[in-house]
Amino acid sequence: MKTASAVFLKGGSAATSAIVTAGARLEVEGSLDASGAIVATKVSIELDKNFRLEGNAAAGAFNATANTLRLNGVTVNIAATTRLEDSSSGSNTALSLSGIAADDHLQISGIVDAAGTVTASEVKRTKPSSLTFIKGPVTQKTATTLTILGINVDTSSITQASNFVDERTGIKIPGSGTVAQAQAAFFALVTPGSSSVKAKGTIIGTAMAASEVELEQSLQ
Repeated sequence: MKTASAVFLKGGSAATSAIVTAGARLEVEGSLDASGAIVATKVSIELDKNFRLEGNAAAGAFNATANTLRLNGVTVNIAATTRLEDSSSGSNTALSLSGIAADDHLQISGIVDAAGTVTASEVKRTKPSSLTFIKGPVTQKTATTLTILGINVDTSSITQASNFVDERTGIKIPGSGTVAQAQAAFFALVTPGSSSVKAKGTIIGTAMAASEVELEQSLQ
């Protein structure tokens, strides 16, 4: 494979030929030359997705100038490689970001890097739903709150012990006891910088009043 004129992408962002390593799974676009060798124009590697968002879009969610999409208080960058899909009518078609309207139900997944930059691998418009959640790496915690993708998740609004869940094992935390006991047990398992949490609830601005939190598989 010839890559002298190729563009390299890592998770949708510009990269170098250093992404080409033994055992790496790459996607290559290009053509064959007279010798049968691939002359690559684009070489990309997909990173494991580590965030998900689902909820209803607000008016003006897509910023065409900045090429960003805002959902659940999180601003997400749209890359040239972001897959855009619309299944709201029952069949899958290409999604036009400029056509996203208030209350359209969206699902976004992709990569948040060490600097906190959030980039979409996929954006999908689906049929209407009331489900709202954020899932991603925990960057900070207090005794009752978590910071996920810049959103302050307040778990003091959770009213049932069974809504503190360790999804890694599929069991409730701690399985019985009071809400305060379940909350304390859950937070004892969360490590900022390595834990991933999915939080459901109501979001206003960059604050969520959580109704349920789930500890997911570690990001590392």
